[in-house]
Amino acid sequence: MRKVATRWELVEDEQLKTAGSKARLALLTMVVTVLREHRRRQEKAREEADEWADPGLVFTTATGNRIDPRNVNRWWDKVCERAEIPRTRVHDLRHTAASLLFSAGVDLNEIRALLRHTRLATTADIYVDILDEVRRSTARSMDDILTRLHRPSATDSDENGEGDQAMKS
Repeated sequence: MRKVATRWELVEDEQLKTAGSKARLALLTMVVTVLREHRRRQEKAREEADEWADPGLVFTTATGNRIDPRNVNRWWDKVCERAEIPRTRVHDLRHTAASLLFSAGVDLNEIRALLRHTRLATTADIYVDILDEVRRSTARSMDDILTRLHRPSATDSDENGEGDQAMKS
């Protein structure tokens, strides 16, 4: 049974991977804009088609049928080829999104919730790759901490004990 919610909400499906997979998603304004344009194109295609199957899906074939996942993979392979980037899996986009969000400072638990993972360890250990930029930022933070800790205070004496004398003068 499929239920298409109104106002760009989640499509419910009885065949979810886990019970925890069911959730409402916040959509970016940019995504809503793209989806509305897609709907206009789809409505035009529906009007022009001799035959249109309507299973209530957002993304369909040119005749309104369910898209075979293998065709999505083939389409993605062509996108990668045209962009002259190494072939990746569509699923790898989840890993990329998680890594980019993490590098932008988004809390790991928020990323876990977005990806609908039950365990934080799944997100941290499998989905988030630490980017070089994050590593450099971490090193700079540690450098700042250690520099503050190492900086002698005005009450500390130097090796010759002159610091105490300077304070008394």
